Amino acid sequence: MKIVKYILFFILILVNISNSQVIDTVAIVNVDNYSKPAPNQLEFDIYLKRTSDKWIYFANSTFHLKFNDPSIQLNANDFQIEKITTSLPYGIISGGNVTPLNGYISSEKIINNQMSIGILGPDTYQESILIPRDSLYLLGRYRITALNNQYLPKLLNFENPFNYYQAIAYKTDKDSIVDNAIVWFHPDDNIELNQDPSLFVSYNINAPEKLPFILEFFKVEYLTTLKNGITWKTKSEYDLAGYSITRALRISQIYNPNGLTYDTILTWKAGEHYNSAMIGKGNSPIGNFYGQFVDTIQYRGVEYCYRLYANFIDEYGKIKPDTLLAQVCVPIPNAVIVEAKPTPNPFADKTTIQYKLDDDVYLTVYVIDPTGRIVRKLNDRETGQVLDNKQQARGIHSTVFEPPPNVSVGVYEIIFIAYPINDPSIELSRSIVKVVLMR
Repeated sequence: MKIVKYILFFILILVNISNSQVIDTVAIVNVDNYSKPAPNQLEFDIYLKRTSDKWIYFANSTFHLKFNDPSIQLNANDFQIEKITTSLPYGIISGGNVTPLNGYISSEKIINNQMSIGILGPDTYQESILIPRDSLYLLGRYRITALNNQYLPKLLNFENPFNYYQAIAYKTDKDSIVDNAIVWFHPDDNIELNQDPSLFVSYNINAPEKLPFILEFFKVEYLTTLKNGITWKTKSEYDLAGYSITRALRISQIYNPNGLTYDTILTWKAGEHYNSAMIGKGNSPIGNFYGQFVDTIQYRGVEYCYRLYANFIDEYGKIKPDTLLAQVCVPIPNAVIVEAKPTPNPFADKTTIQYKLDDDVYLTVYVIDPTGRIVRKLNDRETGQVLDNKQQARGIHSTVFEPPPNVSVGVYEIIFIAYPINDPSIELSRSIVKVVLMR
């Protein structure tokens, strides 16, 4: 009778120990660092973190993931998964071995509507990788591509139940019993972490970081010969499908740019004004530069207003409506010769006339003396070429008037005549500069 009581007492003790068993989280697996190099691609990292000293050497693992969106049905014909990089040393299988002689090999497949990622390590713990305690170790960075160009969101899940679809094994370096298990393990055995109910592996899908879209600048400037140059730059760029630019004519500053009628001149969308350079260049934490796009305009003496729009992509791959990013108006010069200034004036020996052209022109410059006669044509100061219907670029130039020593003193007129290039709206532009010769 006493023997029976002792046996019952011993069983009760074991039951109490079992019921009070502490669950120890010995490892954490994280999916993190999502990026989308293209709308039909998703890249992500899988990290392993050892949080216990009950294991040290990583042996192998199997992971099964799928998209959170049930509309995405994975199959091997339309999807492809590949490993980009890993912190694990690469292994080699040779001869009749089924495991690598050293290092690790991996297998990535699309099967049963899942991404299946398997990692196989070497036979011995001496050749296995020691996972540092409480540090993230990169098992691999992976890229999944929809070969049918389907948009892929940044929402993944580990397949459930975890104990069936997910597994991590480690190597032991000595004979041991794992906690309360009755199986005896030998050195170099692969021991699954979920084999002991007191050991818990946490599988986490880190939420994608919501990164901002930041426009650094949107710039439109008059170039020359009725052409505007358009450029812009982003400081950071995420989840963008593409851009569109619209333009409106503003004949007076009394009109509010917000009330003008804008027409599309460039867009990433299919149609008459499609331009492939308007498609977003991809996610970037440092942004992208776009341009220069050249827009040919029609009129002088007015303003042209431009708007930059963007179309963003939501988490399900749908294109959002147009978002206005920036608006700018640029004045178009009316006169071609906008400034001509002699220095010094009056002068004794020579004077330099600096002039500004607001467009590319054919330019003629000549001098009229106090009696009204044309006495000479002047030269471009930089090139030395005679300014006689000579093509000159938009910008600042100069010429020098140096009369001979025996000419009369008095008022001389420097005549500038400019013919705009490819602009029938203006026949010519004329400027007269009066200079005084005193000796």
